[in-house]
Amino acid sequence: MNRKTNELCRLIAKERGALEKEKSSVSDRDLDKALEKKLKNKLIGYHHAPALQRFVDAVRKGHKDNWKLDWNGRAQEAIDYVNQNLAVQAASAERRRQEARKELQAGGQTLADLSKVGSRVWVLLAGIRMKKIERVDAVQGILEIVASLRAGLLASLI
Repeated sequence: MNRKTNELCRLIAKERGALEKEKSSVSDRDLDKALEKKLKNKLIGYHHAPALQRFVDAVRKGHKDNWKLDWNGRAQEAIDYVNQNLAVQAASAERRRQEARKELQAGGQTLADLSKVGSRVWVLLAGIRMKKIERVDAVQGILEIVASLRAGLLASLI
């Protein structure tokens, strides 16, 4: 965090504590307005600095050094940082979506090919029952269909 922003947040926190002692049941929004009015000259260039201070305190709570950014406290820089991180997250999500789509397509092909094998098995079983083909010929027919569809059957495993 930028040193000037850090000092400003510490000043606001100190002033907030004093105001909270005076007015024990006041809302954060009312305190923020009072702080903006009281510290108007010191908050030049900062948008909603009291809210920024509450955010910084909430994030830092229990942590000594969790700020890895050299942030100047300005809204545009925060927006740029968030946009950059959103772009990274969007790219990552798109990659995961494409991987899932590829897996689903492979799974769909496997199911379609399994359906073809199942249909062929039923036809061969019917042929055996009606004594039109021998069992050896039926097994050979199953092996042939599995061999012809092996790429689709194994697509989801590769």
